Amino acid sequence: MSKSVPTIQKAGCIGVGNVGRSWAICFARGGVETLIYDTNPEALERAFGHIETSVRDMVEFGLVESAEYILELIRPAESLDELLSVSSYVQESIVENLQVKKDLFSQLDEQASPDMIIASSSSEFMSSEVAGHLDGRQRFLNAHPFNPPHLIPVVEVCGHPDTSPKAIAGTMDFLEQIGMSPVRVQKEIKAFLVNRL
Repeated sequence: MSKSVPTIQKAGCIGVGNVGRSWAICFARGGVETLIYDTNPEALERAFGHIETSVRDMVEFGLVESAEYILELIRPAESLDELLSVSSYVQESIVENLQVKKDLFSQLDEQASPDMIIASSSSEFMSSEVAGHLDGRQRFLNAHPFNPPHLIPVVEVCGHPDTSPKAIAGTMDFLEQIGMSPVRVQKEIKAFLVNRL
């Protein structure tokens, strides 16, 4: 649990694979009400079983005190609209396919509130590739975690040339407040730093 109340009270996770589920645990562990969404309803339903198993393992190994505290803060969003209507920060963790990501980010740019921060977990694609062409591109960036983020707290935060300093600072502050260890990557490079190492 974070030491202070995070400035962002509600966040969304799009995509419920290993990384998306892990991000949901990170957010909820930090006291953030977290909505998870996936275009596959069956995957969304299965995600909660995986999340509960991970959280109870964390309790067993003394990494968190209460599974219930975390699990109560995570719930499904029935639609992308629902997730976007309440979230102030969104973390994308869908399949590593450039066109699929570009289509999603175009949709997010149209539907999300102008001040929402939208971060990609992608290790393969830079935010300039998926969002550099969008009208609201200043709020898009990469927050690339080690895998799984709920066990390894380091996150590479990297914007593209048009990402606003406010979006970068807001992401860094949010991640710190929920107990992560963000590292600012000053310039976009393929695979960022972690994968190059």
